Amino acid sequence: MVGENLVFALMNFNSVGQTFRFAIPAHIFWRGSKAKALPYIDTCRPCIILSNYGNVEVTWNGMSKVIIILSTAKSLEEARRIGNILVEEGHVACCNIVQSVESIFKWQGKLCAEHEVLMILKTKGDKFDIVEKRIRQLHSYEVPEIIAIPLSHGSKNYLDWVVQETGIS
Repeated sequence: MVGENLVFALMNFNSVGQTFRFAIPAHIFWRGSKAKALPYIDTCRPCIILSNYGNVEVTWNGMSKVIIILSTAKSLEEARRIGNILVEEGHVACCNIVQSVESIFKWQGKLCAEHEVLMILKTKGDKFDIVEKRIRQLHSYEVPEIIAIPLSHGSKNYLDWVVQETGIS
């Protein structure tokens, strides 16, 4: 269904005092009678959680609204340069730099142990692709570590700030 304009059915589910509103593609929801539709609801993945969960709004369309991207760099200078550029360009709201992490990995069949610098980048989930592209352009490694972790909870004020700093998508 990639590229098709889909109509979404909004559904409310109540669980342990929380109300979740899901947007489910209408073609999944409306298949015959209501009784036949229920198995499709149970097997489909929610496209968007529209309500608040805990103290932060979480949007789930394969990723949370705010994510943490982890990437290691060869040196403090490289991490600072990459972090500064990503913040300046508005791709990430913040880059924390953790000096001297030890990484153990295999590279080209050889066991390696290296001291690296860890960047912890906060941004919106829909910015991952551009952040990944920019890190690859700026990085000295042939295959830099670039992984994302979705957030399920966080301070609403902080996460609102992350969204504000990374622009409207």
